[in-house]
Amino acid sequence: MVLVLFEPSDSGHGSEEAQAGKRDPMNKSDLINRVSDTIGVGRRDAEAAVNTVIHEVMSEVKAGQKVAISGFGVFNPTHRKARLSRNPRTGEPVKVAASRGVRFAPGTIFKKVVNGRAPLPAAAKTAQK
Repeated sequence: MVLVLFEPSDSGHGSEEAQAGKRDPMNKSDLINRVSDTIGVGRRDAEAAVNTVIHEVMSEVKAGQKVAISGFGVFNPTHRKARLSRNPRTGEPVKVAASRGVRFAPGTIFKKVVNGRAPLPAAAKTAQK
């Protein structure tokens, strides 16, 4: 699955707020508000859009599929085999069950923006059907 999230632009090197100091981490509610404000839709529609993207990424990774979002990064499903470990306090052997996980690898554009080597891509300004 490949999604195109945004296109590169000449909008600068990130927000001044982000570069100037520390802020609280963005949470899902903040993201929904930003999407709503940016594309000019109601909060309910923005929430549906954000939840849909998250659901689809999780669904594909759960199915063992890699999800590549152009300009953002790649979510890679991983598999860890069952193994024998040790309890650090007692030294006793402990069986660790096999598990599945996910790794995120940021894309080239994402890394360049974070490192100040590329401008932050412009966000979409209008919702399109």
